[in-house]
Parts: sequence; structure tokens; C-alpha cells
Amino acid sequence: MAGCRPVIGIFKRGEPMKNFLVFLLALLLLPALAAVAGSQSETGGAAGVATGTYTQSPFLDARVASGELPPVDERLPNEPMVREVLDEIGTYGGSLTIFSAEHPNPHAPMVGENPEGGPAPIWMDLEGNLAPGLAKGWDGSDDNMSFTLHLREGAKWSNGDPLIAEDFTFMYYELQLEELGTVWGLPMPVASVIAVDNYTVRYEFTEPFVKTEYLMTTYQGSDWMAFAASTWLKQWHAGYNDDAAAKAKEEGYDTWQDAVNDHNRFFPQSDIEKPTMFPFVLTEFTQSFRTKERNPYYIGVDTAGQQLPYIDTALIQKVDGETVILKTIAGEADFDSLSLDSYPLLVQGAEAGNYKINLYEAGFEGTGIAYAFNLSSPDPAKRELFDNLEFRKAMSLAIDRDRINDVGFLGQGVPSARTVNRTASIYRPEWGEDHPYARHDPDQANRMLDAIGLEDRNSDGIRLLPDGKPLRILLPYGGTKPARHNELVKEDFEAVGVGVDLRAWSNYTSDGMALGTLDFVQWNETIPEFYDWLSGRADDWGGIMQSLSWMAREYWDWWNEMYDRRTGISDATGAMPGREPPEALKEYFEAQAVESKKHIYGSAEQKRWSSRAWELLAENLWNIGVTQGAPLALVYRSNMINVPLKVPPNSEGDIQYNNYADQVWFKN
Repeated sequence: MAGCRPVIGIFKRGEPMKNFLVFLLALLLLPALAAVAGSQSETGGAAGVATGTYTQSPFLDARVASGELPPVDERLPNEPMVREVLDEIGTYGGSLTIFSAEHPNPHAPMVGENPEGGPAPIWMDLEGNLAPGLAKGWDGSDDNMSFTLHLREGAKWSNGDPLIAEDFTFMYYELQLEELGTVWGLPMPVASVIAVDNYTVRYEFTEPFVKTEYLMTTYQGSDWMAFAASTWLKQWHAGYNDDAAAKAKEEGYDTWQDAVNDHNRFFPQSDIEKPTMFPFVLTEFTQSFRTKERNPYYIGVDTAGQQLPYIDTALIQKVDGETVILKTIAGEADFDSLSLDSYPLLVQGAEAGNYKINLYEAGFEGTGIAYAFNLSSPDPAKRELFDNLEFRKAMSLAIDRDRINDVGFLGQGVPSARTVNRTASIYRPEWGEDHPYARHDPDQANRMLDAIGLEDRNSDGIRLLPDGKPLRILLPYGGTKPARHNELVKEDFEAVGVGVDLRAWSNYTSDGMALGTLDFVQWNETIPEFYDWLSGRADDWGGIMQSLSWMAREYWDWWNEMYDRRTGISDATGAMPGREPPEALKEYFEAQAVESKKHIYGSAEQKRWSSRAWELLAENLWNIGVTQGAPLALVYRSNMINVPLKVPPNSEGDIQYNNYADQVWFKN
């Protein structure tokens, strides 16, 4: 891409973390990323594999000896992905035990099934440096209208099928464009995906697109969105198998499309035989546990020539949240990421449980609290009220952020309005911790509420709306945030005469939220600078835009359709849907979702547009922040080596075992 320089092919480890209880701030300061782009190839870091001689885990020896598997040299690509380990070259063996309380919904993945941290075409390390992953190199055109991946010749899926360019074209043309239901679309303005040859894939765009190489470091470049096991899936696809319909019927499916969907399903994986590029493959799964073992065709090796991963097997068990903490404290878990409220108990049990603890700041998920009023409430009186900036200012002043921080985050967070992470290069204190309405002033809140016509109250002290109804708002809660945060907000709001009804999040579907039936919704607070830039495209904005697409639905529908018509995505004419947004919200949408995305991350123009978006958010309080920056607790076995102690900048979640699953090991 124009104006950019290549980076070194093998990523480097930053300075080792010596004190495992240090609070990791400065996570997302990434000045180097501004210059990272363009042509890339793999170089250096492979002195131990210069001879092309590789070794494997003894776990696989019997299968090779019996002829079930080919020798390791034949299983690896001609140019394996050479991983420079975080701390020490490892030794083979051992099993990893993890307890998961995530996603009680049986149709959601458990820890270890999330592709984040897995093999994407391009690798981003903990410091934000880019390096070859599944692809050995890549090129972006000077006009940002095309992007080319150079795959590794001989790379194989876990069943031995080749990873080839057709896997990328198959995903786009046969799955995404045909809208087979288990596939997520590419977050790029794609005009075509071309298999130049077996190991070269070129994306051509309908408009200049600067984010491709960064998106290719995330799950958006993985087999969720960018490529699929085409050789394997073709047996169920009528375009490649004349007997696909009959095969589907034999397996109990109504159509061949249903068969493709189910065999390709990832949320969760339905077919245990589905090939993967991950270092581990499923061997057994139920609603309560998953067992995995090493992928014999994994493309990664360490610098000593050992095929990765080091660990042979993994067991992931689903239990309730309290049991996760109890089992971790008892020393039964090898690895886990837990909320800060469990930290005192974790510290007490560390020595007996034989584990270490590291406090770190997560990515987009967790580590803070924010809220949003529904600007498109179906109740006309509430809609007018929530749309009033003076009301939002008053309710922000009503919140005792210091109390919530002390109770919910052990005082480790930062009371703040909702804004970009305070470690960001563009951060201004007046957007966050010094925001004029991020202080606790219930007296002023009461005066402001009186001034906008809410001075009348009922016998319970609850203010009355202009239509005479009591002002009560519905606040659902759930996710990773305990109910007590919301209970404190309820107390603060009711202290100024606004009633709050708390309901468990599980009572509401995401469709219900999208339709605007709720009054007030809790959101995660932390918004990393890089992730905010990375998220979003023409028809899937992501990041903080999600809260506005749900809680300003009418405004969002109008603006989104306007954008689609303006850019040619939609050829519709006539009346616009929704309601025309106020000018400030229009400007915010343009700055955050469009203009900042046109420029390379870290450039002056990108920072200018991103700064304007955060400035507008601070001025208008469409989201009301409470805290940010509180750490999570990473717990891991004392003898576990090569553990990542922070998340990479492209991460939207916490540290999971699969962030560096191929190189963790147990030292005797």
C-alpha cells in the first residue's frame, strides 16, 4: 500500500514481564502500526530450521510408524510458519485443563473454540507487529484497490487436505454469496476473489480499502469468514457432487444446503470431523465438555525445528461461574481469565493452588461499564426524554462512579465518561476522567431534571412523565458484569427520582434489543484505539457503533440507508426509513464510521477524524460511561511457560488459552 514500509517477517517478544501483579496499562500504544503495510515476506528467525529437518511429538510416533500418518516432513508445508517463542523453547507432552463458564447458550462456542488468536493469514504479536501466518507473504496495491495473499505451498488442513487458493474463493462464492447460514461475510468491499494459482489469492475491491492486512490478522481472516475446507465440503455441495442431495437425505437433512451448513457449522462446531488449521483438533464434544488433541498437520514450528504445539491434549469443561473460581483456587485449572472481583480469593489460594496471577487490561470486552438510553424508544414520552441531552447529562451526574469502582473493581478502575481507552495516543482527559458530567452531583442532577419538566413526583418519590405516568426505566443485565453494578446504578437513579426495574439479560433476545424495546442497556466500557479503527465497514460498523445501531435505531436506519444510497450499495428510492438524525449524530456517524476508516491507522488524518468522533461522543453523551481501565486476572499454572501476559492490539476479548496455544508448555 502506498507510503508504507515492510516489517520483519518473524515477530519479536517484548521485554519479559517480571512482576506478575503489575497492572498493564500502555497496552495499545502502537506508533509502529502507522507505517506497517505493503509488501511482506518471511525472513529471519529460523536458524534452527535452516537444514529443513523437523521433529514431532512422541504422541504421534505410533501413528507414523503404523502408516496412519506420513512423516512430519511430509505433513509440514515447504516453508513452515516459524514461531519465535515468548520465553523458552519447549518440550513435548502434557495436558491442559480449562474450566469455562462462558456462553451458557448451547449454540455458542466454549473457551478454545473462539478463533481469536488462531492461525489467520497474517499474524499480529503482542506488541502490534505483523508477521506471516498461514500466508508466507502479502502485497497491497498502491491504490488500495486490491490485496494479494501468498499461501504456503504444502500447508494442510488437519485431515491432510491442502490449504489452497480455492478455499478462499469457495468461501466467498459458494458459501457467502449463496448465503449458507453458518458463514459470516467478509468485512471488506469485495468486488471479486481470484485464485491466481493454487497458492495465490487476490482480493479486488469496489472502492479503496486500507484495512485488509490488519483484518487478516483477526478471526475475520480465519475460517469463520475468509476461507473454508473446500475439498472436504464439496462432498455435500451439489455444484461439485451430483449425489449431494441423496447424500444429504441419507444423513437426515432436507436439502444439500442444510448438510453444507451443518457440517461447516462453527457456532459451535457440529461435525467433529470438520478440518481445522488450529494447533488442536476436537476429539470429543458434548454440551458440558470438549476434548482436543494436537493437530498433526499444524503448520507451525519453533526455531529448533519442533513441530508445534508442545502440549498434546486439552480438556475444556463447562461449569457455572462460581465453580470456575472454586476450581481455579483449588488448583484444578491450568489456565483461566477471571474478573477482578475474584482477585482477593485468588491471591489467598495462589501458593496452595500452585498458580500465578497476572493483572492485565483486556481488549474490547470487559474491564469497565457504560450505559445507553434508547433514543428510539417505542414509548413517545420516553423517546422524547431520552433524546434530550439535558436529561442524559443529569443522569450521568446521578451516578456515583467512585462507589461503583470501589465495590465492583476494588478501586482499580478509573471513573470516566465513555470514551476511547485512556492509554490511546489521541485520548483527552476531558473526554473521560475529567469529563464535566462524569462527576457525582445528585443536587445538580435534581435541578436539571426539574428544569426539563420532571418536577412532579408520585407518592413513592418517582418523577412523573408529561403524560402522568411514573418515570420507570427497564435495565437488563447479564454478560460478564455482576448484577451489583446495576443495583448501585438503580440506587443512584432512584435517589434523583427515576425508577429502575432490573431484569436478567437472558429474558431478552438480541432481536428484541435491536427492535428498540428496551429503555436502558449496559455496555462494556473499554474501547481500544486500534480496535475501534479496525472495526466497521460499509454494512457492519462494529465497535461503539453497535450500541447506537441498537439504542438509536430510527436514527441509525435513516443514516445507514442514506449511506448505502450514497455509495451505491442500495439502489432504493423514495421515503427514507427511520428518523433523520440531528446534525451532531450525522457528523459522528460520518467521522467514526466513514472518514476515519479511509486512512491508515496512526496517520494524521485517521487521528483527526477519530478525535472528532470521540469529541462528539463526549459532548452528546449518547453513551454514559461509568468506569474504564480495570484489569482482569489471568491465572495460570506456576510451571506453565510462554504464557501471553496481555492481549494483542487486534483482540476484542480477554486472554484465552488459544491466544498462544501452540507454544505454551509445562516445565518440570
